[in-house]
Amino acid sequence: MNDDGFQPSDARDEEGIGTAWRKYLNFDAERGVGVMIWKADTGYFVSAQPPYAETFVVLSGTADCSVGEAPFAPIGPGSIVRMPLGAGMRLRVKTPYRMVATVILGAVAGG
Repeated sequence: MNDDGFQPSDARDEEGIGTAWRKYLNFDAERGVGVMIWKADTGYFVSAQPPYAETFVVLSGTADCSVGEAPFAPIGPGSIVRMPLGAGMRLRVKTPYRMVATVILGAVAGG
């Protein structure tokens, strides 16, 4: 997969390691939906109560994932994870990791 066009992610790194990047493939602001590819090196990332719902499919790599208050569970290639509106997620990336995500912004998800 070509890495041209990737932009730094806003994901927090609480351990001072890891780098996250995202690339928007298609984003429709009028409808409040989007598709993006996200990649990360090893590290710890937090998405705390974002204003969107997200469903993602792991393309490569492994991680432990916790959505909302759920305990961490292992995910890897082919895993599908649903993050409800405002739930938040914690991710411990174990090996270089990529996922493709669809997002629905709060105004659309709530209305």
